[in-house]
Formats: sequence, structure tokens, C-alpha cells
Amino acid sequence: YQRIDESAVGVVGHSFGGMTAVGMAAGWAGAPADPRVMAIAPISAVIDGELQSDDRPSPNAGFTEQQLESITIPVMLMGGTEDINVPIGNNAIAFEQIVNAPRVFKVDIIGANHNHFAAICAIADWLLARGWGPDVWPTLGAEALIEPYEATCSPDVLPIDEATRLQNLYVVSFFKSQLRNEPGYDRFLTLAFAETEPGITVAVK
Repeated sequence: YQRIDESAVGVVGHSFGGMTAVGMAAGWAGAPADPRVMAIAPISAVIDGELQSDDRPSPNAGFTEQQLESITIPVMLMGGTEDINVPIGNNAIAFEQIVNAPRVFKVDIIGANHNHFAAICAIADWLLARGWGPDVWPTLGAEALIEPYEATCSPDVLPIDEATRLQNLYVVSFFKSQLRNEPGYDRFLTLAFAETEPGITVAVK
């Protein structure tokens, strides 16, 4: 339908997809940066492989300071303060070491864990609506859903709808402003606007 401008692509990804987004701008795993990519929004991406908590060693986990310095397009780094899988310290490192991008935004969603950026609750709700509770999830091949569901969707944690609202607000505003050059979205990326959203902390450079 000719709706994609292949000369100005924006990339957003979560977790491994977040690493992929960074790699599109910095090069990764032997592949060069993609010159078509004009803005990236990595969410909960591994920047320092030593900060990764789970036991999935990979020679390609993380990025060097030189790779991050090579990024010359706008970046939005997003993550959750309660993420124990990919600690939010990864974004602090990237924010410090991405020094040649025209704009860098760091958005920390307070109370969010790694799975607040995924469809964990929607999947679980679909199962529950059909009478399939967590006790039968292992028989459905969904045992891995139990722990993140309890950590992400219970009443005493950050509501998933609020986490989704915040990530949509900031990621959409970022791409509208930095990729589509629509100035009406610039105000949502300011520190002044961030003060009206108590569920986040924002840094800009």
C-alpha cells in the first residue's frame, strides 16, 4: 500500500527486541547498522551483558561503549524500575554512553517489571475467561506464564493498563516528534510534562 517510507524507519522492541532495536542503529552480532533506521525506542534492552540476571549466556549480549557512541539518530530508552530480568541500570549506561545522537530520552516507569511491556495479562485473562486457571496452565504448555502473571497482573502491583498507557504515550510521542517531525508531540517529551505524570521519571539530553 506504499505506506512505509523505507528511507525513514523507526524501530521499537522489547527485551531481545530492544537489543535488536539498538543493533539497528549501532550494528550487532557482526551486522552493520541499517541506514534506513532514523529513530529507535529500545525497551528493557540488555546493554551490559553482566547485568543480565537469567542464565542465558550469549556472546552477543550487550553493546560496547564504541557501539553506543556510533549511534547518531534519536533514541528513547524505556524500562521498568522493578525489572529484575533486565535491570533498568542498562538504560542508565546507554543514556550516558550514547553521546552522538541528536536527542536521547530515558523513561523509567515506576513499579513496572519486565513483563509490564508484554501481553502477559491479556493472555492470562483469555485463559481465565475460558475457565482455565493457573492450575491447568502447565497442561496447556503455559507453565512459564504462571510466575510473570502473578508478578505483573495481581492487584498489589502497578496496573498493566497504566503501564501500557505510559509506554504508548511516550513511544508514540517520540516517533511522532523525532521521526515524523510533528511538533505537536514535542511537549509530551519535556521535563515539564513529565512532572504531571507521577508514574515516571524522565531524563533528556
